[in-house]
Amino acid sequence: MVPVRYLVRINFQKSKNHITATEEVEFLEKEFVDHNPVQARIAALSFFDNYIDSLIESMGESYNSFNDIKQLLYPLYHPDTKSYGFPDWVHKILGVFVVFSQPINEDEVGEERMIYGFGGNDEPLDILMALQKELEYYDHFNFDKGHLETSVNFYDVEDDDTQNYAILKTSFDWDGLDVPPDNLSKEDQQSDIIEKLIYIGENIKVEFKSSLLYDFIDNKFSFNVIEKNAKTICAFLNSKSGGFLFIGVRDDRKIQGLAHDFRLSNKPGNDLDYFRLQFSALLTRHFEHRIRNLLECGFVEIDEKLIYVVKVSPSNTPSFLKQYKRDDVTGKYDKVEYAFYYRSEANSIEIQDKKDLVNYCLERFSK
Repeated sequence: MVPVRYLVRINFQKSKNHITATEEVEFLEKEFVDHNPVQARIAALSFFDNYIDSLIESMGESYNSFNDIKQLLYPLYHPDTKSYGFPDWVHKILGVFVVFSQPINEDEVGEERMIYGFGGNDEPLDILMALQKELEYYDHFNFDKGHLETSVNFYDVEDDDTQNYAILKTSFDWDGLDVPPDNLSKEDQQSDIIEKLIYIGENIKVEFKSSLLYDFIDNKFSFNVIEKNAKTICAFLNSKSGGFLFIGVRDDRKIQGLAHDFRLSNKPGNDLDYFRLQFSALLTRHFEHRIRNLLECGFVEIDEKLIYVVKVSPSNTPSFLKQYKRDDVTGKYDKVEYAFYYRSEANSIEIQDKKDLVNYCLERFSK
């Protein structure tokens, strides 16, 4: 038995009858096996790329990058519908998997890991770990790598460090994943520029938030406070000119600082790392990973207090905020809904009417 084989799995929603809850699903699985696994790998990725090309062409669309593909296919593998109370995006996936038939470790018998694709465990860190495990097998069994071995730089939030990782090449786009979320440019970090923006006050491009996590009314950690920050980011992404979010500044322009957020950390002395992790968690919880490339963030000291500045560049495609609502049955806040915000004057406005949303998107995102 060949220790490593490959599987292309296609499972997405083509359409749905909202009265009967019946889905029309595209489902395909194709296995690729070769005594030289790299040949099976090449064949699987080629088959998958050709399938994606045909699928996008059938949609009357075209693409220039990996992120373009992800945006075009998102409604297919992450449909915003439910059946019997469960979201229909569960188990929807378009991907290439490596399958370990002869394990290095006993718990890897028949294990499948997605090395490229959309849906499921498609977070960059999950993909990276799968590719590293794949390369470990190639090295262990001394397989031919077909000149596909390469390396990528990736920023690990928990380690707060960018490291170089050896993997076998795919079409996954690693650009922008080698920098931390607080990569505000030196020009924008100049405190005098920041102070001028704060002095002008809130407007269509500037928003103040007193904290990232801390609720000053209930004096505790609050997901509602986090979501308010996320709404502002979403609004700037969908507005034509982007904007600046200042965390640690009150509505009256007084510098609040981040001391209250820092106190929520259970590791005193690790305040900055704690804040970075919480901000990264906000992005993961409420947005797609692609929007990280549109943010430049950093700590700035003003009046001997630290604030956090988030510079948001406008997105080329609509950005939706993932919100968590209370499930009436379970009582848990695990009911996912999506909302669209844009910037108007000094406010973040939600568009709920579908007709208004379509008209706004046609005007804002038309090329």
